[in-house]
Amino acid sequence: MDRIFKRHMPDSAVSCWSAPQLACLATAYLLVLVSACTEAPAGGADQSAATVDGNGGVGVDGIGSTDTVTGGGDGQTAVDNGTPTGDGSAADGLNPADTPVAKPDGDSPDNGGGGSDTPVSPTDAVVDTKTDSGSSGGDSATGGDASVTNEDFKELLVKVLGPSGREWVQSMGGVTQLSGIAYGSPDEISWSNSNGKSDVIKIAKHWKSSPITLDKGDNHLTVTAKKGTQVVSDTVHITYNPVFAFEGAPDMTPNVLFVNETAKIVVHFSAAAAVKDTEGKSIIDAATISLVEVDELGKPIAGGYTNSLKDSGQGGQCDDVQKDAVYSECVSLTPKDAKTKYFRVKAQVDVGEKYEAWSPVAVVDVVQRFDKTICKGIVDLQSKVKTDYAGAVTAGADWKQAQAGAILALKANETVADAGPASAGGYGVWIRYKTGQLGALSLAPAGMRSSPSAAGPGAALPTYSVGTRRALSLAPFQAEFSKYGGDEAEKHGADLKGKQCPPYAVDASSGSQAYLRWYREMAAYGMIAISGHAEVLFGGLDAEVYNSLGWEHKGAQEVVWSGEPVNCNALSSSTAACNQAGAGCPTGESCVKTTLSGGVCVDSTQADIMRGRVVIGDQTYGFAPAFLRHHLVQSFPQSIIYLGACRTMYNGSLAAQLWGNGAASVVGFSEYVSSEYAYDQGSKFLDGLAAGKSVIQALPTNSGDPKYGGRLRHIGLDEANLNNQALINPSWDSGNLIGWKPVGDGRVISRLGVTIPVAGKYMGIISTGLGFTAQNGSLTQPFCFEKAASELCFFWKFYSEEFIEWCGSQFMDTFTASLKSEAMTTTMVNVYIDSLCPYDCGGKSSCEPGSPSCKCGKDWKTLSQADLIFDQGGVWMTPWQKTCIDVSNFASSGKKMDLTFFATDKGDSIYDTVILLDEVTIK
Repeated sequence: MDRIFKRHMPDSAVSCWSAPQLACLATAYLLVLVSACTEAPAGGADQSAATVDGNGGVGVDGIGSTDTVTGGGDGQTAVDNGTPTGDGSAADGLNPADTPVAKPDGDSPDNGGGGSDTPVSPTDAVVDTKTDSGSSGGDSATGGDASVTNEDFKELLVKVLGPSGREWVQSMGGVTQLSGIAYGSPDEISWSNSNGKSDVIKIAKHWKSSPITLDKGDNHLTVTAKKGTQVVSDTVHITYNPVFAFEGAPDMTPNVLFVNETAKIVVHFSAAAAVKDTEGKSIIDAATISLVEVDELGKPIAGGYTNSLKDSGQGGQCDDVQKDAVYSECVSLTPKDAKTKYFRVKAQVDVGEKYEAWSPVAVVDVVQRFDKTICKGIVDLQSKVKTDYAGAVTAGADWKQAQAGAILALKANETVADAGPASAGGYGVWIRYKTGQLGALSLAPAGMRSSPSAAGPGAALPTYSVGTRRALSLAPFQAEFSKYGGDEAEKHGADLKGKQCPPYAVDASSGSQAYLRWYREMAAYGMIAISGHAEVLFGGLDAEVYNSLGWEHKGAQEVVWSGEPVNCNALSSSTAACNQAGAGCPTGESCVKTTLSGGVCVDSTQADIMRGRVVIGDQTYGFAPAFLRHHLVQSFPQSIIYLGACRTMYNGSLAAQLWGNGAASVVGFSEYVSSEYAYDQGSKFLDGLAAGKSVIQALPTNSGDPKYGGRLRHIGLDEANLNNQALINPSWDSGNLIGWKPVGDGRVISRLGVTIPVAGKYMGIISTGLGFTAQNGSLTQPFCFEKAASELCFFWKFYSEEFIEWCGSQFMDTFTASLKSEAMTTTMVNVYIDSLCPYDCGGKSSCEPGSPSCKCGKDWKTLSQADLIFDQGGVWMTPWQKTCIDVSNFASSGKKMDLTFFATDKGDSIYDTVILLDEVTIK
């Protein structure tokens, strides 16, 4: 056996990039590098309804999901030098409206949530082309014939991507259309609805259905692909609420419960449409907003949990802020059985027609605790089998015979339900235990990338640019890979961190610090680079086993290994507490605030193991595609994801989850590759991105690995890039914090009492510890000015419980706004309680207005009593105030800037202060 180090499945850790699907109509494609093109995706068809996914984003009629699409386009497909074909039904451009509510006359008001306002470029469906010069294809070819490859993924897979890649989707109209991907050359594709209707779908890698008429309420649509005796399917649940859609599913934290243990769940549900207008009317009847326990099909459970949600500002009801259009409740549960619990919200709506509308579904896991003795038994067994395997190979046995012997030894163990080899002659072995856990081993010779040592602690196309300049670099095997050329993910993180414009805020982790939590949180990043090990496992299981595991793809799974060591002693036997600042949780657990003074530590890893989302190696934990499907609740912000490990693009099971969840592009390896080859190809690709190239321009054109045949493979948008240097989401009108890094209490709201945004639908908010949050709050974003920029402006509004009673005292909550470069810092706003109080400090001292000796009033405009209260009582507020500064000196420097808004307590943390932020503009 050649001792080339391969990026294959290790026992210790794996890294891989996860890339969200870009909400872009009709530009989906698969690119196998070395040949430049693939066939075009099917175009979308006209729809009479906009469709909203479970997060509030509105889907499109073609592949992918975006904000809102209301019309069709030309749907042309360019093949070989731009020859157009197509049925004329695809959308030519996307008109993002971000609207969960449609007026009865067909117009869509601008009051939605959850989706992004970033428009998607109006491109037609095109075959991906790449000429010798490296330019990318567009509506017509860029010159020369593009070679088209018919190479496909290795096995049958089908995935619904449109109207959304999520499991639960909302539709405001009665007709929809499904679209998605089908790999493995199926003989037949069809769809069926729970109402008994069905139809065939024209076979294509990028398919679309005929228009589908929906019933009012829930429609359970299944797409099935067949090839001989193989059958795979994917189901999407579409809820048809006529001319109305909620902003998303209820947010429920913690979402992990343990059998026979009482737990408190904090529920939040955004419902801006419940706010009354000037005539006292609202679309949602706020008094009817209720949380309901349902089954997996969304039907209410007899005797299940149900309760009203309130926007009261009362901590006892888990509501952080009064009159912010977020409805809340504290739910106390003591589950008796290990199972998945489902919840959704119902409410009465009036859109010309009055009816009961239902939200998408939220999921809560209930699991048995993983017994430490069982865990240690699994680790010991896998270690022994691996040792015996190594001994047999050393004694001269063929590795395939030794692998077969290892599988027989595992099957003979009384704790093992089943075991088998990695797919298509791979080196790994998978194990399914009778107690429900999954395990895996790499049994390759030492020195190959499938058998690393344990990870140690040392060990200007903004239209297509990623939606945030937060970047993540995960290199769990950096120490190992440094012996074989280097680690491309680590290098890329360092390269981005050193860039001036566009500037990237990089989070990097290597060795055993590459915890599973980083992979759970990938959707917060626009650029994700993961190096490591991976393998294709668990093929050939019985259908009932796949169903019991809840895996979407009923076939072999692409499994990626993290750097987090398997530590049976770290498994929690009870729920730990964390403090108000969120500290105090054991390694690998996260703090969820459930009271004003603290919260509970959530052991997501234990739940992931018990649900089959995380795999136990003999060194580290790996994760299956179901892990991504479960944890990536937030959509990727048009991210680019590099999966620098073997077989991460073997059958598309990983990429489908990432793309379906908002990634713009996913790049990985089709088969086994040596570490040297992976570093060379991965570095060229990542270096190209850092240098300003698009994905298609950055992809190397070399042939596959000469020893093992693997090659880079790409799925997604070829124009995706890292080039946007301007402020992203400057006024928070995406409805989320994409682009901004929050610390403490930083969030986005649609209103606070009677105060609405200066412009748009949303505004930012920071506080000194409102509700369950930490004491200080800030929002920061690095960016670069255009050379011609001359002025930066923004609006702010200051609320506090310290007005007016504590004017002139030592209690001095403060708000600052600053602009900082390496060479200079400008404080744009620096106000505090006394500076905003009246000149007489609320009657405490007499002072001539404007006198420099006045203790109070330096920044006073006026104060009025707010129409809401915080936890300590009365609140006063300033009017909206606009601040502008000259930024020409900053702009001429050509250097990166950090824009920071910061609120802090001075004196004590009893009385809360809130600052609203909106309409950040540069001219």
